[in-house]
Amino acid sequence: MLVSVTAFAQKKDFYSPFFKQGLVGYASVGGATFVTRHTTGSEFAPSAGIGYAFGQGTYLGVGTTYYVHSGDEHTIPIFAEVRHSFLKKSLISPFADLKTGYVFTKPSGSGFLMCPGIGVDVSRFFFEFSFSYDSGKKELLENHSDYGKYDYKNQLLMMSVGVSFKIASAQRI
Repeated sequence: MLVSVTAFAQKKDFYSPFFKQGLVGYASVGGATFVTRHTTGSEFAPSAGIGYAFGQGTYLGVGTTYYVHSGDEHTIPIFAEVRHSFLKKSLISPFADLKTGYVFTKPSGSGFLMCPGIGVDVSRFFFEFSFSYDSGKKELLENHSDYGKYDYKNQLLMMSVGVSFKIASAQRI
């Protein structure tokens, strides 16, 4: 069965779009759990990005995510991303990526984001495990018992599934 799926993918050119030069976009949805001490809860995280694939599995892009926490907090990171897929002429290819950027936390906060990940491309679809770390300052509202600014650190283990797609191919001169 896997042999016939692989043969079909090769025939129809269903390889990962990260191996074709040009603009590539992706959309994913994931879930996360906090691993920070004294913090509990989980996250739901839709994400999207756009960037340039260099044709050998390397991709540089930008993206954003919207973390919906199980409490009343929401986090919106804006990041730059570098990604590399390893097996060119294969339906299934492992990859590694790194996202880094700035995080805006609601109700009031902001900080630095670092998110390394590993995963696997299966044609245009991907599955990823990552570790997200963000830190910065938050300001609690006046009606909160601990009113004022404080430093924070969030650490999340994340799992996501998504789809990548070709937006435009590079023109050769």
